[in-house]
Amino acid sequence: MSGTKLKSCPFCGGEAKMKHGYPGQQRKGIRQSVVQCKKCGCRTVTYRQAAYQPWKEVDEQAAEVWNRREYEQNE
Repeated sequence: MSGTKLKSCPFCGGEAKMKHGYPGQQRKGIRQSVVQCKKCGCRTVTYRQAAYQPWKEVDEQAAEVWNRREYEQNE
């Protein structure tokens, strides 16, 4: 996995984990990365490796989307 630290789940506060695809979705030779909460199961979409793309970039894409948080302030 990349050096990006995963933030806790935005919904339940649970611990997040980087996964590399699901058995039914695996394609030989193509990296698949997804971040999922261990507690509630919330997850990102699955990011797939493009041709000639380093596999670390696929992990970084998933981690960046997971860690991106947008909050609204109620005034």
